[in-house]
Amino acid sequence: MAAAASTAAIGLVGIVPASAAPARPAAIYHVPCWTSFNPTNPHGAPMVQWYANCSGVGVTVCPEVIVNGVATVDPDYRNLGPYDGLADSSDTGVWQWSSTDPAAVYTTVICHLSGSG
Repeated sequence: MAAAASTAAIGLVGIVPASAAPARPAAIYHVPCWTSFNPTNPHGAPMVQWYANCSGVGVTVCPEVIVNGVATVDPDYRNLGPYDGLADSSDTGVWQWSSTDPAAVYTTVICHLSGSG
């Protein structure tokens, strides 16, 4: 019985409780700073859009679609923290487009949401 107790005690050495462990980002993205897409020219097909906030301040960003010179801001905003050296879920927004308009230009803009100041 004593051997079992000492084995259990040894097994606990070095274990950090989950509440004390450092927070890890939910996802790490291998994307450059600012706006990027995959595929870059989807011709109407689905597309993923990323915005990696590489600035030193937090921002609120939204995707924007421009068709025939008319810009439409999609209200699906992301609040992003300042860049910490790694494009992760704390400072990078992701949008999944199920389809795209071949005549459109896609980008990311700083959003000013009504009622936010």
